[in-house]
Order: sequence, then structure tokens, then C-alpha cells
Amino acid sequence: MLCSEWGQRVRDPLWHPFKIQRCGDKIKEVVDEEDAKLKNLSEEWGLRRRREERIPVLWNFEHGRKATLKEGIVAHMKHQINNLKRKRT
Repeated sequence: MLCSEWGQRVRDPLWHPFKIQRCGDKIKEVVDEEDAKLKNLSEEWGLRRRREERIPVLWNFEHGRKATLKEGIVAHMKHQINNLKRKRT
């Protein structure tokens, strides 16, 4: 029931639980801690948001470590080439 209710809220284009913050010359979007719907969720279900920011990381599973930018570009190019080959056949 909770997932269904929040699924509807997340799909609502009018609800935007974020605010823009300036940090020097950088602008970033952060969760609005004062948003009424988020506060209600936290109070009702006792949920706490993690304070850390999630930064996507490209992973090299073959070597069990973070991938370098060069490895990521090469992997992307291989994927694109394979897609082109499939389209031709």
C-alpha cells in the first residue's frame, strides 16, 4: 500500500521535493527537508533519509574495482558498435 501510494506521488509532475542550492559557483539539487509530504512520510513510517549523496560510479567487474574514464568510454564504444552490427544483420 505504501509503495503504491508513493509510486503515484513520484509520478506526479507537479510535486518536486527538491530545492536548488548554490555552493560557490556550483548549483546542485538537494532534497527539501521541509517538504510536507516527505515530513509526513517520515513521521508516519519512522523513516530517515541517508545524509550521503549518491554519486554514480562506473564499475569494472572484471577487475573488481572502479573503472577509469578511459575504460568506460571504450566499453560504451564497444556497446555502440555491437548495436550497429545487429541492426545491419
